[in-house]
Amino acid sequence: MIKILSIIIFLVGYIVISQEHLLKVSKTSISLIIDVVLWFLVIASGNNNIGLALSEAGSEIFGLVIFLLSAMTLVEILTHYGLFDYIYNCLIISI
Repeated sequence: MIKILSIIIFLVGYIVISQEHLLKVSKTSISLIIDVVLWFLVIASGNNNIGLALSEAGSEIFGLVIFLLSAMTLVEILTHYGLFDYIYNCLIISI
């Protein structure tokens, strides 16, 4: 029952996020509300693997943050050495 309720809450939240411009609500606030409600459902389900669920979610977030930091660092290095300006100039000259 909790799985079905979680899916319904997620889908309703997703629809609200997709209709942000019509409803004039922030995507961030809706996402945070959905997260809190879904984690509350995990805790309320009486599942004893809450630590495991938090560990898995935390490791996924950590992996994403490390990937984004390395990607942003690479872009900053390429910008510093002018690679994007060089590519832009090559494209403009060839046209």
